[in-house]
Amino acid sequence: MKAKSKRIIIGAIIVGLIIVVIVQQQKAKNEQRKQVMIEKMSSYLKDKYNEEFEYVSSYSFIGAGELQKTFRAKFQPIGEPDLKFNCTDNGSLGLSDGFLIVLGRKVMQPYGEQLCKEVFKNGEKYLVYAEVIPDTTISYKKRATLQTFIDNQDKNKVYFDIVVSLYGEYEKEEIRKKVYEIGQLMRKVGIKKRLEVVVKVYDANAEFLKDQERNYDREGLMFKCILDSEYNEDFSFENITFENRFILNDYSKDKGDEK
Repeated sequence: MKAKSKRIIIGAIIVGLIIVVIVQQQKAKNEQRKQVMIEKMSSYLKDKYNEEFEYVSSYSFIGAGELQKTFRAKFQPIGEPDLKFNCTDNGSLGLSDGFLIVLGRKVMQPYGEQLCKEVFKNGEKYLVYAEVIPDTTISYKKRATLQTFIDNQDKNKVYFDIVVSLYGEYEKEEIRKKVYEIGQLMRKVGIKKRLEVVVKVYDANAEFLKDQERNYDREGLMFKCILDSEYNEDFSFENITFENRFILNDYSKDKGDEK
């Protein structure tokens, strides 16, 4: 009986040691993968944004199996502690990233009140690139050309840059509606200042939206749409004015219109 009990105890110890070894091997593999992924993500962010990034924290593995499939880590551009990136590796789906905090010269996807407050919280002007498609809501995308605009900030104004992708004519009233949406969001979070929206128009065959290097100022400026929110409490359409019209291609017939 004693011999049997001894064998059971020894067996339990061996099983326990095997489990410990397996767990340690799993941790070692995950740690190794963590380091590989951090280097991979840092390289990915550097290539995408032409900046050096450093690993911050909050990495995690999500999923089941010997090596979980999804890895997520937080990064920041070196020297910019207020700007964070959440980078994710989705296995076969590849890498993706998104801004966690919107500050300074980088702006991406400012949906909702909280991010709007982040964008405008210091009373500064930040340019937001927006692709506007008929019958959709406004969608925002970061542009590599943002820095040239941010370098010329006017603290008394807020600028939005809207690109309209067209298959046909785009009604000016629809542009007014998009500007109105932005104005309402500004008002909702307590921002009262002049809003200027530069609207640029491209036809369905334009390569502009895929070309990060092209200087789109020269491609198709339609008009500048202004909403003065400081004295316009109701954000009425009538107070949205148009100026600096420079219509290209099929939109040349509107050139010279005053209102």
